[in-house]
Amino acid sequence: MGKKVEVDLKFVVIALAFMIIASVGSAFTAYLMLSLNQQAVDAAKTELSAKDIGPTFEVGEFTVNLAEPSSIRFIRTGLVLEFEKASDLKEAEKREPQIRDRIISVLRTCTLASLNAPDGLEKLRTALIDSINELFVSNSVTNIFFVDLVFQ
Repeated sequence: MGKKVEVDLKFVVIALAFMIIASVGSAFTAYLMLSLNQQAVDAAKTELSAKDIGPTFEVGEFTVNLAEPSSIRFIRTGLVLEFEKASDLKEAEKREPQIRDRIISVLRTCTLASLNAPDGLEKLRTALIDSINELFVSNSVTNIFFVDLVFQ
């Protein structure tokens, strides 16, 4: 007839206890990982939202020919400078012709290919900041915002 299967009660209790401990441990580990990840995301959001914009100075719009030897290309952009301190705004107002000249000089060196590159605008932003900061005693310009940008 049939074989009788004997089950050891100790084995069942130990196996059941092991499964409960493993389930609780994995649930706790998952909870810790998700909560730490959420804390990191919250900290990053707080850091980004906490950064206030500094004093700004609108330089105006520029329409400049690009450095293209084979064809006539141009860039039209509006720029706003962000300064570190409000006292730098008075200096920027006094030096506005110099700032505009620096911006035009940098824009004229750009090519359409350099602007279309993945990091082209970031390189342009850095070049503009570096050139304008040469006019000030300290690195006063912290950022440049393109409020209008067309190149063709």
